[in-house]
Amino acid sequence: MTGSASDLAYRLGDHAEAVCREYLSNGHRSGNHWIVGDVRNTRGRSMHVRLKANAKGPAGKWVDEQSGEHGDLLDVIE
Repeated sequence: MTGSASDLAYRLGDHAEAVCREYLSNGHRSGNHWIVGDVRNTRGRSMHVRLKANAKGPAGKWVDEQSGEHGDLLDVIE
């Protein structure tokens, strides 16, 4: 196996919206973010996944404003 978990997370970020549609299906796109309740795909608006890289960071990074949890798309798939 080549590459690391961080390499895989970065490559998943290139397909962030598709990953979100599959694993966070209770959410929706809003601008440059996928909005959903939490990493367990609960309905709501607390968790934001960045869909495109920008000055704040790479695509695929997420934060749950209510719980303070954060991570990347590997955490979502896990």
